[in-house]
Amino acid sequence: MREFCIVPAFSVLVFVLTAVLAQTGRTAIVTACDQGLAIQGPPGPAQTPAGSSPVVTEELIAEKDPSAPVDDEEDVVSRDGRKAAWRTSRANKWAVMLNGERQAGEFDEVHWLIFSRDGQHFAFRARSGKTWLVVLDAQESPQRFDEILGPVFSPDGVRLAYAAKRDKKWFVVVDSHVPETSYDKVELPLFSQDGRHVAFCAKRAGKWVVISDGKEVGPQFDELVLGMFSPDGQRLAYVGRRGGKWMVALDGKEGPPLDLLGGLAFSSDSRRFSYAGADVHKGMGGSKARGRVVVDGEAGPEFEGNAVGTFLQNLAAGGVKEIVLGYHFSLFSNIHGVTAPVFSADGSRVAYAAHRAKDDAAVIVDGQPGPKFPSIVGGPVFSADGRHVAYVVSDEGVKTLVVDGERVGSGCVPGTDFVFQIVFAPDNRRVGYIGVNGGSWYEQGFTTRARRRVYVDGKAGAEYQAQGLAGLRFSPDSRHVTYVVHRLEESSRTVSFVVVDTTEGKRYDYVIAATLNTLDDGATTYVAQAGRKFLRVTQPVQ
Repeated sequence: MREFCIVPAFSVLVFVLTAVLAQTGRTAIVTACDQGLAIQGPPGPAQTPAGSSPVVTEELIAEKDPSAPVDDEEDVVSRDGRKAAWRTSRANKWAVMLNGERQAGEFDEVHWLIFSRDGQHFAFRARSGKTWLVVLDAQESPQRFDEILGPVFSPDGVRLAYAAKRDKKWFVVVDSHVPETSYDKVELPLFSQDGRHVAFCAKRAGKWVVISDGKEVGPQFDELVLGMFSPDGQRLAYVGRRGGKWMVALDGKEGPPLDLLGGLAFSSDSRRFSYAGADVHKGMGGSKARGRVVVDGEAGPEFEGNAVGTFLQNLAAGGVKEIVLGYHFSLFSNIHGVTAPVFSADGSRVAYAAHRAKDDAAVIVDGQPGPKFPSIVGGPVFSADGRHVAYVVSDEGVKTLVVDGERVGSGCVPGTDFVFQIVFAPDNRRVGYIGVNGGSWYEQGFTTRARRRVYVDGKAGAEYQAQGLAGLRFSPDSRHVTYVVHRLEESSRTVSFVVVDTTEGKRYDYVIAATLNTLDDGATTYVAQAGRKFLRVTQPVQ
C-alpha cells in the first residue's frame, strides 16, 4: 500500500529519511510516520494499558480481483476514503482497476496511480511497447513519449501535469498541451495551491533554471533541490547550488551564499518568509557551524553549534561525525547553531531555538530569548491561537516537554532517544507527542522498527515495537486522542490498527493514516486493508 500523495516539483519526497537527530545527534532512519510538530498541556492522569478491541463497523469499498497482487506498493485510496485503485496482471500484461472497474486497456507496465485531492479524478502512467502515455479518468492520452515522470494533479483537481521525454528532449505537459520549448532535463512540475500557476526545474546547457508559467525566472544554478509556492500562489521560493555554496531565491531574487540551508517557510497569509542557514568553518580542531535565521530578508544574530570532528567533540555533538552541507528539511541548534524559524498560525509571531554556549540553549520568540536549558532537541512550535510556545529539552539525557518556559510532566521514560510529532489539542491545553527508543540498529539505519509510545498530558501510554506510530490527533472537543500503530509483529503476522484513547482497534494488514477522521463524539473513521478488501471502518470510543 502506498499512502496517496503528490510529489511537488524540485522537492524531495522521502518515505524513509536519513536525519541527524538533535536529541542524540546520532544518525537514524526517520520514516514518513515519524514526521510531526511540537506542543503543550498540563499533566494529566496516567494512561492505562490498551483495552480490549471495540466492535467496529466495516463497509466494503472494493475487493481486489484474484489476479491482483495482495500487497502492492502501487495500491492507492482516495483522500475521502471512498475509492480504491490497484494493479492487476494477466498474461504478462497489466491493467488498473478502480473500485472493480478497469481503467482503459492492458499495458506492459503501469505506475504512479494517483487520485486528485477531492477524489473526483484518477490518473496513472502506462507503457505500451516502447512508448509511455498518461491515462486520465479511464481515457488514454493520444500523446506518446519515451519516458514520463508523474502525473500530478493541481490541488483543486482540475488540472493535470507531467514531465515527458521525446527524442532526447524533455517537456512539461500541462492539460494535455505539449509545448514547443524543450530542455535537456526537467523535474516533476508543481502547482500553486489555487491551481492557477505551475512551475518546474529545467536543465539546459549544463545549468538549471526555474520555469514558472512558461517563463524563466531567477538566476541559473548548478543544482536545484527544493521549491514552494506561497499559500496565495503569488510568490515562489527555491534553493539552488552554485559551486560549493547554496542560496535561496525568492521572487526571482537571490539571497546570500551559505554552506547549508534549511526550513523554508511562508506564513499562512503569504506575506512573510523565513529560513535558516549556516557556514561551516573547518580546522585542525574539527568543524563548527555558525548559523542564523533569515526572516523577511533580514538576517538574525549568529549562533555557533558544537564542534564536530574529534572523538570528544563527536560526543559533545551527540555522535555526529561530520556536518553535512546542502539543503536540510530541518536544522538542529546543537549542531547548526539554530533551528529553522516557525511562524504562528496568523503569521504575526516567529520563534526558533539557538545554541548560545556549552549547556546554554534557549528559544527566541519575537526576538526575545526564553529561559536557559542545556539543550533544545525539538520544536519550537506555536499553539493554534499563537499564545503558547512548546518545545522539547534534554537535561542529563531526560527528554522533557516545555511550554511557555515551564516543564510539563516528569519527562519521557528512560532510554527514550527522541521525541517528535507533538500536537496541541484544539483547546490549546492538552498535548500529545511520541517518544522513540530505537536501539543501535535503528540509529544505524538497519531497521525502521523501534520501541514507540504516545504521551498524553505528560503520561506515557502503551509501548509498541513497531515500524511507526502515525496520525496522532485529538478529537474536536479535545477529550479523545487517536493514532495508528503501523506494522507491529504479532504472533506470525504483521498488523496495523488504530488506538482511541487507550483502546486498541481491530487488527488489519494496513491502516491508511491519511484517511483518519475523528468525529465530535470521539469515534474515528478510516480506511483499512484486510487481504484483498479495502474497508471503511468506524471505530467507536470504548
